[in-house]
Amino acid sequence: MSYDPVLRHFMVTSGKSSQAVKQQQVLDMDPRLPIKLQENVADLGGLAKQILRGSKSNEHLMQATRNLATHEANVDNSAHNLKKMSLMVSQLQFQAEAIERSLEVMDTLQDQLHTLQR
Repeated sequence: MSYDPVLRHFMVTSGKSSQAVKQQQVLDMDPRLPIKLQENVADLGGLAKQILRGSKSNEHLMQATRNLATHEANVDNSAHNLKKMSLMVSQLQFQAEAIERSLEVMDTLQDQLHTLQR
């Protein structure tokens, strides 16, 4: 006769020590459980193999890896070029400031030249 697991636990635990309860719980476990787990794992492995064979995932994965490697090199090259451009912008800003200072000096020199020509 099969009992509900909760009812079985109540029947086992009533009037027994905790050591006896633990021993009974170990005995109550389904001995087929590990076998069923092994079968399920094997079935899942077979299913995964079948999916890989049927969908040509390996080819897609290899192509994606190649594309990623190509893009990674392009991204690295772009980052390097951006650093160079940032340096160029700094240099151009410095040169623009120097030109502005030179223009200010030139205005002063033109005023002095007009004064001397009078």
